[in-house]
Amino acid sequence: MQMNRLFLAATLALSSISCHMTTSGYDFTAQGQQIDNHWNANSTVPRAVRFFTGYDSQRDGTYRDFQYARKQNIELTVRRHLLNHNPDNPNHAEVPSRYAARPRHSVLPNPLRYFHLESLIIGAALTPVTGGVLIPLPIDSLLGTFEKGGVAEFFGGDMGEDEVITASAIPASLDMGDDTVVGTVTQISK
Repeated sequence: MQMNRLFLAATLALSSISCHMTTSGYDFTAQGQQIDNHWNANSTVPRAVRFFTGYDSQRDGTYRDFQYARKQNIELTVRRHLLNHNPDNPNHAEVPSRYAARPRHSVLPNPLRYFHLESLIIGAALTPVTGGVLIPLPIDSLLGTFEKGGVAEFFGGDMGEDEVITASAIPASLDMGDDTVVGTVTQISK
């Protein structure tokens, strides 16, 4: 009974914070400018965010970039330790997506990028509370979505109205690729 009340309180707190952040477009970067001003009450939230998530807006840029870099580090660790593949080793094949630009912060077209391993671990830790049901909870991705500009990027509003997403393939006959598809953003001019 005590655990259900705790879960209900945490769910209500998370939903009220997320509603506030969504409607106000919470700006972690602007709040982070006060992080070292310990005599100001505005430094409380950035210091708490840095304590719980490791994010420092003065050093890490936007939260979406920070959480994507953290996911890339987790992928590299899993690749090295579980798959016995180290892209930094010159004898191993390079991973082309490792140095690619951050994709759009959205569930589609690749839900694994949004949910990632972190949500599965948190969901597995909460299975006693949820009655044995695994519910993935992507906290980092949700914080990135609720950040200022994150909702627009989530729904694809980050591109201008005169831009479209196109894809092209580099033929294997050229020495540059092996029929890999390269996504590009093209601006259409009249």
